[in-house]
Amino acid sequence: VTNDVMYPKFVKWTNTVDSLTKDNIINDKTKTNEDRLGAVGDIHYALKAKETELKGLDVLVVAGDTLFLSDFSLGSFLGNLPKDASGCVYYRLNNNEELTKRGVVEVEKTTGRVLNFLEKPSLESTTSRFACPAFYALRRSALTLIDQYVKEEGKDKTSRDTPGRLIGWMVSSPPSPLKLYATQLEGRFDIADLSQWKTTLSHFTMVLDKHLNELPE
Repeated sequence: VTNDVMYPKFVKWTNTVDSLTKDNIINDKTKTNEDRLGAVGDIHYALKAKETELKGLDVLVVAGDTLFLSDFSLGSFLGNLPKDASGCVYYRLNNNEELTKRGVVEVEKTTGRVLNFLEKPSLESTTSRFACPAFYALRRSALTLIDQYVKEEGKDKTSRDTPGRLIGWMVSSPPSPLKLYATQLEGRFDIADLSQWKTTLSHFTMVLDKHLNELPE
């Protein structure tokens, strides 16, 4: 999902990727930062735009800057989810300063079920140091909660902008809160600027070289 300004560039990019067509790029029709739909608004917009194609299907929501370390396996993550449950991932924060910048999950130790999801909490409000990036596997039964959230909370710009607020609301939403289970990762890359992009590129170049060298001749 992208805005009207960037849409032509993404369409041009699809011409270089055999497995992707321009039908997979959704234009939310916004042109400025002031009229943006926000992350949650774009999720909702995409679900409505592709409602026919997605009918009866579960959905994987991934923020565009989300990349994990090489210990992550999408197949294992999806395969290990309970049949009726949605899923997310988390990693341990290295310092307390990061806590107030992240979505944080409180996880039941024995089952992995998410008990609470806090968006940018204070140090005093939780003992958890588990950060949860915007990467959610949502069962089709959970998607109606997104409609409800947008209707009830969508007028607030911060609520529309922050996926963590959506997930936190879904987890605690009566009478049928979202069943959400979390998988722990070693870590993730946070691509916020050019230097972090270069670090990420260097890591995956080394990982790819390693895999290529292990292939039989």
